[in-house]
Amino acid sequence: SRIEPEPGLISNAALDHYRRVLEQCHECNLTPIVTFNHFTTPKWFAARRGFEVKGNEGLFADYCDVAAKHLGDLLEFAATFNEPNIGLTLQLAGIIPPDDVMVDMPARREAALAVGS
Repeated sequence: SRIEPEPGLISNAALDHYRRVLEQCHECNLTPIVTFNHFTTPKWFAARRGFEVKGNEGLFADYCDVAAKHLGDLLEFAATFNEPNIGLTLQLAGIIPPDDVMVDMPARREAALAVGS
């Protein structure tokens, strides 16, 4: 969300922030693991129904490419998603309705609030 707050708008300040975090990890002899999607989805991506829509995965791949190139020399390990099963787990636990998808919830909440106002 911080790295690409708008479609195609890359924040070098955010990338530099994460670079400093990784540098600090290395200075402290910690091996960082970067997760490209850790429950933060840009509103614009969620509004496009995120990963529910075929073709949007290319937008995510582009973002990963930009981030990896900027941080690459400091990356030891990287993961695409944190806990990719969490959406289904929350559905099975009854925490979110079966037809909701985690990445889409902020956009749906905003739409519901807009309709109610």
